[in-house]
Amino acid sequence: MRNYGVSRDQSLAVVVFKKDLSAITREGQYRGPFQIQSNALAALEAIDSEVAEEVIRAGCITGNRINGLVDGVSGSW
Repeated sequence: MRNYGVSRDQSLAVVVFKKDLSAITREGQYRGPFQIQSNALAALEAIDSEVAEEVIRAGCITGNRINGLVDGVSGSW
């Protein structure tokens, strides 16, 4: 396990997992970004709001609670 150092409390080991089945399905070229569900983001905000803001700033919002998913081609909701 790798500690990614995102915890300000050095006694906590933070590990990021991403399940990648592309080696099995042979779709490696179609890998998408990490996706964070709203409940996971809410948990992160409760634990450390500064880290949550950093994740939001670095990320790409692909959906919202009102309209669902954004069109990846046009960018419209």
